[in-house]
Amino acid sequence: MQRARAILLRDDHIALMHREKMFDGALLKYYVFPGGGIDAGETPEQAVVREVKEELGLEVRVERLFTEVHGQSHEGFFWCQITGGVFGTGTGPEFAGAGNGTYTPMWVPLDHLPELPVWPEPLKVMLLESLRSQ
Repeated sequence: MQRARAILLRDDHIALMHREKMFDGALLKYYVFPGGGIDAGETPEQAVVREVKEELGLEVRVERLFTEVHGQSHEGFFWCQITGGVFGTGTGPEFAGAGNGTYTPMWVPLDHLPELPVWPEPLKVMLLESLRSQ
């Protein structure tokens, strides 16, 4: 796994990062799950805990791996439980204005998820199917 991402639910909402960035002269607007790269010596679970703290300002406990998606990178998606922190207070490098667009943490209603451009799309579909079957 090269990247680790969190799936966080609260009150029929899911935590996502709204991204806006320029690509080939066009403004892309899309959503991703919080998370990021795995540092040397870090397990995927440790990485997702660190990334959620950096991006969202939340402390989490990893519950289990939901799935792995292979695309431009190999990403593991983990169900996580919030244990502390304040949503939206992340201070990670994403917010340092490094010129890679904007990152905005959001609680998105689950019923809005089907129509949103969430990357990776296959994960969104799998997640929605999993939630419907519960």
